[in-house]
Amino acid sequence: MNGKLFQRIRQGLGLTAAELAEKLNVSKVYISMIETNKRPVSELQELKIKALLREAISNNNDEFFRLVFAIRDDSDVRKYNTNTNSYQGYHNNF
Repeated sequence: MNGKLFQRIRQGLGLTAAELAEKLNVSKVYISMIETNKRPVSELQELKIKALLREAISNNNDEFFRLVFAIRDDSDVRKYNTNTNSYQGYHNNF
């Protein structure tokens, strides 16, 4: 796991660097160093942040994750092709 992914997970969890640092029992500076790839993500920190992510997903109380699951399950969203900006099954007859 690289620092950018670590940061995206933290942001997805809705945590500040200081809040995540407290949960992981490390300093805010250490979190910053990980996120800027000045320190590698240790195996232990990767396991801890994955556990926080799993907890957030399984609780499904977080608005971000509710939206992610709604989009994943929305057949209309799946029909939209972002590469061609087209919607499968929609024809503009104007």
